[in-house]
Amino acid sequence: MKLGDTMDISLLFDEIMLFLGNYGFIIVIVFGILHPIIDNPWSFFTMSLSITLLGIPFGYSLLLISNVIGIVLVFVILKMIDQRSENYLYKKKISGKVLKWLETTETWRHIIVIGLPLVPTFFLKLSFPFTKMSFKKYFGTVIGSYLFLYTIYSLVYFGVLSFLMDNIPNYVGVLLLFVFSVFIYFSKTIKEKLLGGIDSHEN
Repeated sequence: MKLGDTMDISLLFDEIMLFLGNYGFIIVIVFGILHPIIDNPWSFFTMSLSITLLGIPFGYSLLLISNVIGIVLVFVILKMIDQRSENYLYKKKISGKVLKWLETTETWRHIIVIGLPLVPTFFLKLSFPFTKMSFKKYFGTVIGSYLFLYTIYSLVYFGVLSFLMDNIPNYVGVLLLFVFSVFIYFSKTIKEKLLGGIDSHEN
């Protein structure tokens, strides 16, 4: 990539942020709430907009709070449908097997798969309320997947865009890439200590 191309990308990004300006706050909240419901593909844009306009601490906080609202809404609405149908899907042969498989699969596997960027996993999130899974486990699984997703997106945002934009220090991207490398090498130990506790509480 040429220097001129890099400058053009940086200027374009700044212009988009300036254009959205006052509407950015509302867009982050709306998209953040909608994401657990329809699994929209613009989560990277939403995260970038949030931390660019609102700063890193408040930007991440607002985004996660919006996601939490969406997560709770999905569970409440679908659980009501499940109760009114008298657990229809759970009692059916094929759908029942799928739902029981979701219950018995390790939590950390759901977190990683659902948290992978650009992978259409909304059907998994929408299936959880139809299982016998408790709200605590459901919430921990979905919010864990979002933390995993935003970790990957943050590596892209700070690691790649830091070399294209002057307002992001290069050392931030390097540090995050190093942390990600450590996580890859020691993921098994981290998984057992941090994610294994969710399953142990439920058993």
